[in-house]
Amino acid sequence: RHKIKNMARGLLIVGALFAPVVAYMLVFSSQSFVQSSDENRLLLNEIAYDTWRDFPVLGAGPGRFREFVGKNTVYIIEFGDASEAHGFIQKIAAEEGLLGLTAYVALLVFVILTVWKTYKQVRTNEQWNLIILACFAMTAGSIVFQLFQTNYFVSKMWFPLGLALTAATLAKHHQTKLT
Repeated sequence: RHKIKNMARGLLIVGALFAPVVAYMLVFSSQSFVQSSDENRLLLNEIAYDTWRDFPVLGAGPGRFREFVGKNTVYIIEFGDASEAHGFIQKIAAEEGLLGLTAYVALLVFVILTVWKTYKQVRTNEQWNLIILACFAMTAGSIVFQLFQTNYFVSKMWFPLGLALTAATLAKHHQTKLT
């Protein structure tokens, strides 16, 4: 009973601490501009899915997603000018199909695995340990961020990945010189 009372007290304290945050999020989520944004995302996802369904293997072609959004009367009436997809999965699946999406994801997985394997090789090396771990976090963060953005052809996406691969190559080279 004593443990249960302590646990209940702890849960009550945690609940009291998070209650204002939960209340704020509920109020914020009910605002019209947030709901409009959610509706925008849902409609863009629907357009991306419809486009992918029409062109599943090779996609509709690079740069054509906005064209399909511009042809959607409901989107234009509700939100105005055509917008980009909210995430690389939707956009690449619609424009490059399953083949392009598979290649793109394979490239991202290659980068993540290369940096992670390098970290496992050099984690005992004080000089490279934290550098490669930071590069792994930077790479994973960039990729997760791109799940909700469409600017994946700009330096915000590729510079951190290139930097991480460069650091991994240098760390491997340094490690082989030591052995």
